[in-house]
Amino acid sequence: MKQNNMIFFVLLSVLIFVSGCLGGNSKDKTLSDIHIGFDGINMEFIKGTPPPNTFEKSSFPIGLSIKNIGTYSVNYDSNSATKTADESAVLLLNVEKDYNCVDSFDGSGNFFAISDNVNKCSIDKNSIQKIKFGIDGKTEFNPKGYEETVMFNVITKQLEPQSESHSSSLSATLCYPYETRFTDTACIDTDILGARFKQKVCKSEDKSYPKGQGAPVAITKVESRMLDKDNKIIPNFIIHIENKGNGNVIKRRNDAQETTPPQATQMSNIDEVCSSKRLDPADRDFNTVVLRAYLGAETPDNELDCEPKKTPEDKGREGYVRLVGNKDIIRCSLPESASISKNTQPYTSPLIIILDYGYMSSISAKYAIERSVVE
Repeated sequence: MKQNNMIFFVLLSVLIFVSGCLGGNSKDKTLSDIHIGFDGINMEFIKGTPPPNTFEKSSFPIGLSIKNIGTYSVNYDSNSATKTADESAVLLLNVEKDYNCVDSFDGSGNFFAISDNVNKCSIDKNSIQKIKFGIDGKTEFNPKGYEETVMFNVITKQLEPQSESHSSSLSATLCYPYETRFTDTACIDTDILGARFKQKVCKSEDKSYPKGQGAPVAITKVESRMLDKDNKIIPNFIIHIENKGNGNVIKRRNDAQETTPPQATQMSNIDEVCSSKRLDPADRDFNTVVLRAYLGAETPDNELDCEPKKTPEDKGREGYVRLVGNKDIIRCSLPESASISKNTQPYTSPLIIILDYGYMSSISAKYAIERSVVE
């Protein structure tokens, strides 16, 4: 009897252990889990900064928490910081220059300050114009993304003699290069009319993607069309793209650099757009996304030809999307030279889509500058 009880308890312990192992992974983040959502790099003021009130001819802190909770890592190279490196993000702190000056900042080694040679905080010290930095995106090992903190020191100037206080404001603008990567399985249905008696492994269909891909610009739907031409099948995909984040899409590279692969580009449009100058939302620097698509592995031989292009004369396969009302569509198809014989059995293939763009967002805060009682 004791031996039976012992066997029972051993079996029960094994069962509990196995159940725990099987159930323990249910809460773990997987690779597919991180490729959802509509966030890129977000920022917010650290609580208590700026203070609601400060005095003239004094200093106060501005703290910003910056989080990359998307899946794309923004790189930073301190050796290229003064050359507006394509892979750097830009942080611009705008203050009322008649009443304030950005004196200094404190951040990790990923941050680099660029001084404004025109405006000075003191005789021997220039004000800070902007900050360049890099920050990694979320991974399966860090599904919450990465966070950095940067602190600015702002100096207030003397008020006019007739003023007892002044209501001032500041804003932080963030511009950064980003990328949306989409991967799914597409059905290459060579039996368009369903005339074959053999059961097909798949059927071409439209698919929607309401959860995003872990980036602010998302592919929300892909329509599949199989074009029958000269006894050949040419797969066509109508791709729906939408800005689902809380900022604005900007063109990542300037016109002179757009034919250069992203990894080889040294100059970017991010630095130019993220400046203190007034921007026109109708400008072509806004709402432009570059798209590349592949049917199969991500190689030149498998790249799809996408329309519309930057210009009618453009012979490349990249597509250019100008988001109108934060959304648009683009059509990508297999080149005719790579068309598929109708005698081929239907099959599935990876469909890879890469969106290349810049992104800009801003936050603002108000505070009061009061006259000092000590002269």
